[in-house]
Amino acid sequence: MLEAYSGDPGIWLPINRGLRDAIVQSAARHTQHYREITAGAATFEDIPLLTKDLVRDRFHTLVAANVALERRIEKVTSGSTGQPLRFFKDLWVGQAEIAALLFLKLQHQVPLDAIEVLLTVHEITEPQFDHQGRPRSNINGLPPTIRIPEQAMIGSEIATQLGVWASLGPYWLHGSGSCLVRLAKDIAEHDIAIPRRPEAAITFGDTTYSAERRLIGEILGCPVNSWYGSHELGGYVAGTVGTADAYACNPWLVYVEVTDETGRCLPLGEPGHLVITDLNNHVMPFIRYETGDMAELSDSTIGGFRVLTTIHGRSATECIRLPSGKLLTPMTFSRVFQNEVVATSVRRWQCQQLASNAIELRIVWAVPPDDQFQALLIQRARRAVDVDTEITIRSVPELEALPSGKRWLVRSM
Repeated sequence: MLEAYSGDPGIWLPINRGLRDAIVQSAARHTQHYREITAGAATFEDIPLLTKDLVRDRFHTLVAANVALERRIEKVTSGSTGQPLRFFKDLWVGQAEIAALLFLKLQHQVPLDAIEVLLTVHEITEPQFDHQGRPRSNINGLPPTIRIPEQAMIGSEIATQLGVWASLGPYWLHGSGSCLVRLAKDIAEHDIAIPRRPEAAITFGDTTYSAERRLIGEILGCPVNSWYGSHELGGYVAGTVGTADAYACNPWLVYVEVTDETGRCLPLGEPGHLVITDLNNHVMPFIRYETGDMAELSDSTIGGFRVLTTIHGRSATECIRLPSGKLLTPMTFSRVFQNEVVATSVRRWQCQQLASNAIELRIVWAVPPDDQFQALLIQRARRAVDVDTEITIRSVPELEALPSGKRWLVRSM
C-alpha cells in the first residue's frame, strides 16, 4: 500500500474502478434496490445517489438476500449530517479496515507497537487494565488500546492521565479534533507538564484544519494528522497528506466522487457533495452514497489514491463549554441519538446553548413524539451534560443553516 503513493496511477486507478464495478455487480445480483436501479443505468455515474432518506425508506430492499445472517452487524448513526438511520455492516469488512488502519499508521508515523490512547465519547464499562496493571490486549492482535472518556479530561484529571500514559511506554493519541484541540489548549493554559510526549496524534470525527493540527503538534510535541470516515463507511477512508488540508482516499476501501445534488460528477477542483462507494460491504451495499459532507476533488492523484483537496465537515471549533468544563461537540452529543428507538423518531437535530448551563434541543421529527419519548430523549441527553444542566426540547419544521448551506449541530451563546 505504501508503494501505491509513488506507484503508477495507470495501475492503481483501474484497480479502484474494478473493485467499484465488482460491488455493483454483486449488489445487482443480491439486492432488490440495486437490481431495479442498475437495470436502467448505462454507466456507473447513471446510478442514482443513495441518500439517508433512501436507506431509511428502502431498508429491506437494500439488504442482500443471499449473504449469511451471521455477517450482519446492526448499527445506528448519530444523525450528525442528517437524520439518524439504522443499517448493516458486513462482518468481513473488519479485515479490510485493519489493513487500512495499519497503512495509515505507517503513513502517519505511528509506531505499530505503540499503545493507542483513545479519547472516546462512549461510556467505559470494561476494565482497561488486567490484574497486574497492564493494558488489556486487543482481540485482533493489534497493540493494546486504552479508552478514556473525553469528558474525563477536565482540570486536574489531565495531569493524572498524562502520568498514566507516560507509564505505558510509547503511546499515541487518537481522538476527535475538538477534544485534542481542547486538550492541547488546556495543557498550555495551565502549564501542565507532559512527562512523556505521544509518538503521534490523530484526529477524527470533525474537520481539523492545518492550523489546528499545528497547534496540537506544537503543544504536544508530536506529528499530527487527521483521518476521515463515518459510521456507515468505517474510520479509515482517507488520511491527510503533508501539512495541507488534503486527504488521500484508500483505493481498497472506497471509490470517491464529488457531485452536484443530482449526482452529476463535477469538474475537478469544483466543490460539491462528497459521494462514496463502499467497496467491501456486501451485506448492505452503500453505492454512490451521499455522505452529507462537502469536498473538492483534486486534478491529480498520489499514486492510485484520489485526493480531496479539502473536506468541509463538522468544524472542530463547533462546541459548547459547560460551567464544569465539560465540552459538548457534535461528536460527544451525537451519542444521544445513536439509539434505534430515537433513530425512528428524530429526523434532524441541533443543540443551542441558551445560558451558561442551559441547552435547547431543536428537533425535526420523523414521527410525532409523545411525552414518554421526549422524557427518553432528555434522559439520554443528560448523560452528555452536567447533572444540573437545564435541557429543553423545541420542535421545529427545519433547522437553521450556515451561509455555506451546511447545518450547524452545536452552537454556543
